[in-house]
Amino acid sequence: MTDDDYPLLGNLVRAYFHQDYEHETDEAGFVDFANTHDVEDRKRLITEIGYFISAHQKHTLACFNALFRPDLILAEDDREIVEWLRSAARAIDPGQSAGSQD
Repeated sequence: MTDDDYPLLGNLVRAYFHQDYEHETDEAGFVDFANTHDVEDRKRLITEIGYFISAHQKHTLACFNALFRPDLILAEDDREIVEWLRSAARAIDPGQSAGSQD
């Protein structure tokens, strides 16, 4: 499996969570993503997150780091990266008020 299997998740990590990251919180980065992507992209990202979590139930953090090579430490263990991913999905959900491009 490569990060090509998760293009929007890779985009989220590389474009919004990098060493020059300017958001004060992860939530702000998620909202920024939501505000710069249309509803279909946001739905696809939520689907990619679900697939990633399902496909990598063991060694989730190691798989995440190997695939996406984040500049920042986003989590310390498998539980934390799963929660980070779920937080991203909740924040960018088109049914929520975070994004405005419906």
